[in-house]
Amino acid sequence: MKIFLLLYSFLYSFNDSSLYSISFEQADGRVIEMSSFKGKRFMVVVVDPKRPDIAYLDHIHSIARSASVSPHVIAVPASDLEEGKRKTAAPSAFTTLNKSITLSRAVDAGKRSAQQHPLLKWLTHVEGNRHFDRDIEDGLMFMINEKGVLYGVHNKQLSPKLLKEVMEQEIKQQDSRVE
Repeated sequence: MKIFLLLYSFLYSFNDSSLYSISFEQADGRVIEMSSFKGKRFMVVVVDPKRPDIAYLDHIHSIARSASVSPHVIAVPASDLEEGKRKTAAPSAFTTLNKSITLSRAVDAGKRSAQQHPLLKWLTHVEGNRHFDRDIEDGLMFMINEKGVLYGVHNKQLSPKLLKEVMEQEIKQQDSRVE
Protein backbone atom coordinates (compact mmCIF):
# COMPACT_ATOMS: atom_id res chain seq x y z
CA MET A 1 0.00 0.00 0.00
CA LYS A 2 2.85 2.41 0.84
CA ILE A 3 4.44 1.74 -2.56
CA PHE A 4 1.15 2.53 -4.30
CA LEU A 5 0.73 5.81 -2.37
CA LEU A 6 4.33 6.78 -3.05
CA LEU A 7 3.94 5.99 -6.76
CA TYR A 8 0.62 7.91 -6.88
CA SER A 9 2.12 10.99 -5.20
CA PHE A 10 5.14 10.85 -7.55
CA LEU A 11 2.98 10.60 -10.67
CA TYR A 12 0.80 13.53 -9.71
CA SER A 13 3.50 15.73 -8.14
CA PHE A 14 4.26 17.01 -11.67
CA ASN A 15 0.70 18.32 -11.77
CA ASP A 16 1.16 20.30 -8.51
CA SER A 17 2.58 23.03 -10.71
CA SER A 18 -0.72 23.20 -12.49
CA LEU A 19 -1.52 24.98 -15.68
CA TYR A 20 -2.72 28.02 -13.77
CA SER A 21 0.57 28.51 -11.93
CA ILE A 22 2.46 28.98 -15.22
CA SER A 23 3.26 32.34 -16.78
CA PHE A 24 4.72 33.35 -20.12
CA GLU A 25 6.07 36.46 -21.73
CA GLN A 26 4.20 38.07 -24.60
CA ALA A 27 6.06 39.26 -27.68
CA ASP A 28 5.82 42.81 -26.34
CA GLY A 29 7.47 41.81 -23.04
CA ARG A 30 4.38 41.83 -20.83
CA VAL A 31 3.99 38.78 -18.58
CA ILE A 32 0.77 36.79 -18.85
CA GLU A 33 -0.30 34.60 -15.95
CA MET A 34 -2.18 31.49 -17.05
CA SER A 35 -4.36 32.05 -13.98
CA SER A 36 -5.96 34.90 -15.97
CA PHE A 37 -7.50 32.17 -18.17
CA LYS A 38 -9.05 30.30 -15.24
CA GLY A 39 -12.71 29.70 -15.99
CA LYS A 40 -12.16 30.49 -19.69
CA ARG A 41 -11.77 28.30 -22.74
CA PHE A 42 -8.61 28.82 -24.78
CA MET A 43 -6.37 27.30 -27.44
CA VAL A 44 -2.60 27.25 -27.70
CA VAL A 45 -1.21 27.04 -31.23
CA VAL A 46 2.46 26.27 -31.91
CA VAL A 47 3.87 28.31 -34.81
CA ASP A 48 7.14 28.60 -36.68
CA PRO A 49 8.69 31.93 -35.60
CA LYS A 50 10.38 32.50 -38.97
CA ARG A 51 7.48 31.55 -41.24
CA PRO A 52 4.22 31.64 -39.30
CA ASP A 53 1.12 30.47 -41.13
CA ILE A 54 -0.95 33.58 -40.52
CA ALA A 55 -3.83 32.31 -42.68
CA TYR A 56 -4.05 29.22 -40.45
CA LEU A 57 -4.05 31.35 -37.28
CA ASP A 58 -6.72 33.63 -38.74
CA HIS A 59 -8.79 30.56 -39.66
CA ILE A 60 -8.52 29.19 -36.11
CA HIS A 61 -9.42 32.59 -34.71
CA SER A 62 -12.50 32.90 -36.95
CA ILE A 63 -13.69 29.42 -35.90
CA ALA A 64 -13.12 30.29 -32.25
CA ARG A 65 -14.98 33.58 -32.63
CA SER A 66 -17.99 31.81 -34.13
CA ALA A 67 -18.22 29.31 -31.23
CA SER A 68 -20.93 29.74 -28.60
CA VAL A 69 -18.26 30.41 -25.95
CA SER A 70 -15.47 32.01 -27.92
CA PRO A 71 -12.13 30.50 -26.85
CA HIS A 72 -9.11 32.79 -26.67
CA VAL A 73 -6.20 31.93 -29.01
CA ILE A 74 -2.58 31.98 -27.82
CA ALA A 75 0.09 31.65 -30.53
CA VAL A 76 3.44 30.32 -29.31
CA PRO A 77 6.41 30.64 -31.69
CA ALA A 78 8.56 27.54 -31.12
CA SER A 79 12.23 28.33 -31.65
CA ASP A 80 12.90 24.57 -31.96
CA LEU A 81 10.95 24.45 -35.24
CA GLU A 82 13.46 26.56 -37.11
CA GLU A 83 16.36 24.12 -36.64
CA GLY A 84 17.67 22.89 -39.96
CA LYS A 85 15.47 25.26 -41.94
CA ARG A 86 16.67 27.96 -44.26
CA LYS A 87 16.92 31.10 -42.13
CA THR A 88 14.94 34.06 -43.37
CA ALA A 89 14.26 37.45 -41.92
CA ALA A 90 11.44 37.38 -39.38
CA PRO A 91 8.31 38.36 -41.29
CA SER A 92 6.22 41.33 -40.37
CA ALA A 93 3.26 38.96 -40.72
CA PHE A 94 2.90 38.67 -36.96
CA THR A 95 1.96 42.33 -36.85
CA THR A 96 -1.14 41.54 -38.91
CA LEU A 97 -2.49 39.16 -36.27
CA ASN A 98 -5.83 40.07 -34.81
CA LYS A 99 -5.34 41.88 -31.50
CA SER A 100 -7.43 39.24 -29.72
CA ILE A 101 -4.78 36.59 -30.44
CA THR A 102 -2.13 36.60 -27.74
CA LEU A 103 1.38 36.16 -29.14
CA SER A 104 4.06 34.84 -26.80
CA ARG A 105 7.78 35.31 -27.19
CA ALA A 106 9.57 32.50 -29.02
CA VAL A 107 10.31 29.66 -26.60
CA ASP A 108 11.88 26.23 -26.60
CA ALA A 109 8.84 24.05 -27.06
CA GLY A 110 10.01 20.56 -28.02
CA LYS A 111 10.06 17.70 -25.55
CA ARG A 112 13.77 17.06 -26.21
CA SER A 113 14.73 20.57 -25.13
CA ALA A 114 16.31 20.88 -21.69
CA GLN A 115 14.72 24.36 -21.53
CA GLN A 116 11.22 23.42 -22.68
CA HIS A 117 8.88 26.20 -21.59
CA PRO A 118 6.62 25.16 -18.66
CA LEU A 119 3.43 25.83 -20.66
CA LEU A 120 4.59 23.53 -23.48
CA LYS A 121 5.82 21.00 -20.93
CA TRP A 122 2.33 20.87 -19.41
CA LEU A 123 0.73 20.59 -22.87
CA THR A 124 3.05 17.88 -24.22
CA HIS A 125 3.47 15.57 -21.21
CA VAL A 126 0.69 13.29 -20.00
CA GLU A 127 2.03 13.70 -16.45
CA GLY A 128 0.97 17.36 -16.58
CA ASN A 129 -2.17 17.43 -18.69
CA ARG A 130 -3.30 13.86 -17.82
CA HIS A 131 -4.55 13.17 -21.36
CA PHE A 132 -1.97 13.55 -24.12
CA ASP A 133 1.71 12.81 -24.62
CA ARG A 134 2.81 14.39 -27.86
CA ASP A 135 5.72 16.46 -29.12
CA ILE A 136 5.22 19.75 -30.91
CA GLU A 137 5.01 20.48 -34.62
CA ASP A 138 4.17 23.58 -36.63
CA GLY A 139 0.47 24.36 -36.37
CA LEU A 140 -0.26 21.95 -33.53
CA MET A 141 -3.28 23.21 -31.60
CA PHE A 142 -4.12 22.36 -27.99
CA MET A 143 -7.71 22.98 -26.80
CA ILE A 144 -8.29 23.64 -23.08
CA ASN A 145 -11.70 24.01 -21.43
CA GLU A 146 -12.88 26.29 -18.60
CA LYS A 147 -11.71 23.81 -15.97
CA GLY A 148 -8.15 23.68 -17.30
CA VAL A 149 -8.64 20.29 -18.96
CA LEU A 150 -6.76 19.64 -22.20
CA TYR A 151 -9.43 17.95 -24.31
CA GLY A 152 -8.23 18.24 -27.90
CA VAL A 153 -4.97 18.21 -29.86
CA HIS A 154 -5.04 18.81 -33.62
CA ASN A 155 -2.46 19.40 -36.32
CA LYS A 156 -2.86 21.64 -39.33
CA GLN A 157 -3.00 18.76 -41.80
CA LEU A 158 -6.77 18.75 -41.28
CA SER A 159 -8.52 20.62 -44.06
CA PRO A 160 -9.98 23.98 -42.94
CA LYS A 161 -13.51 22.61 -43.35
CA LEU A 162 -12.77 19.44 -41.33
CA LEU A 163 -10.90 21.43 -38.67
CA LYS A 164 -13.93 23.69 -38.26
CA GLU A 165 -16.27 20.69 -37.94
CA VAL A 166 -14.00 18.93 -35.42
CA MET A 167 -13.51 22.08 -33.31
CA GLU A 168 -17.22 22.89 -33.29
CA GLN A 169 -18.09 19.29 -32.32
CA GLU A 170 -15.54 19.25 -29.49
CA ILE A 171 -16.76 22.63 -28.23
CA LYS A 172 -20.38 21.36 -28.25
CA GLN A 173 -19.31 18.22 -26.36
CA GLN A 174 -17.49 20.31 -23.79
CA ASP A 175 -20.53 22.63 -23.46
CA SER A 176 -22.82 19.65 -22.81
CA ARG A 177 -20.44 18.35 -20.09
CA VAL A 178 -20.36 21.74 -18.34
CA GLU A 179 -24.17 22.02 -18.12
